[in-house]
Amino acid sequence: MESLKELFSRVTENWDALALFVAGILAFYGLSRLLGAFTSRRLSQQSAALVSTGNLLHRTVPVGHAFLDELGYKLTALLGAAGIAGIAIGFAAQTSLSNIISGFFLLSERPFAQGDLVQCGSDTGFVLSVSLLSVKMRTFDNKLIRIPNENLIKKEVYNLTKFPIRRVNVKSWGRLQGERGQGQASSRTDRQRR
Repeated sequence: MESLKELFSRVTENWDALALFVAGILAFYGLSRLLGAFTSRRLSQQSAALVSTGNLLHRTVPVGHAFLDELGYKLTALLGAAGIAGIAIGFAAQTSLSNIISGFFLLSERPFAQGDLVQCGSDTGFVLSVSLLSVKMRTFDNKLIRIPNENLIKKEVYNLTKFPIRRVNVKSWGRLQGERGQGQASSRTDRQRR
């Protein structure tokens, strides 16, 4: 409780630091929105949201650091501890980091987009969203499937709606009538008929 009173007294003594912090946050929020509007025309919806959020976080953290530094808090020890904690968390979250890196590859390569019909392994459905961690699909029987990006990078992915023309393989087991009315062999071989 004492530290909250101390923080409140420091903030009230440094109104200029508080005003600078609020102005910085608002300015960077506006820049993030402007960047999001600019990138939404050039990138996919998921990529634009990722760039906008990353830009906002990238700009907000230094403003918060400057604000706390202006109030008299030294963050060097905290940043050192955060670095060590980051290493420990990195080892613990290898799968999540692998999914995030795979998500960057999926967003840059763009093998499919939102609304495409995709087959991955035994799962087939329409892509609802592509994020850094996973892809969400809706199947034909209206189930939601969440596939981690790491699995999509390792498996073959078929985009069934990428091109407007599709080839459909049809096997016929009967006889086809030729131009002269004679039966022609179907897809069965002579050995299968005997």
